[in-house]
Amino acid sequence: MKRQLVAILACDIPAHSPSLSDYETETKESLQACFRFVRESVADHNGRPFHSAKATLLAEFDNAVDAVRCALDLHEFTEEVNRGVIPDRKLSMRIGVLLGDEFTLRKSDDE
Repeated sequence: MKRQLVAILACDIPAHSPSLSDYETETKESLQACFRFVRESVADHNGRPFHSAKATLLAEFDNAVDAVRCALDLHEFTEEVNRGVIPDRKLSMRIGVLLGDEFTLRKSDDE
């Protein structure tokens, strides 16, 4: 069995406050723009998306440096988007980077 060390970036936009339901169309457009940026950033850092569902994206990188640089770009993007925005309307993004054996990380997807 071939094993390879990979870095996985997990990006999730958690449910927003109930007040955003008043701005449903604007929120949907904002989330779509956000995920376009996420996908572009992943590609710019040599990553490959391999799973997405609702407001979650998982991407694989050949090394941790590229994954962390992508995560930093996403963090900076979030900071920029939230500049001057009222607290109830701020974008929240959870970002994590895992480093491990590809077989181990992907095995849980199959179970």
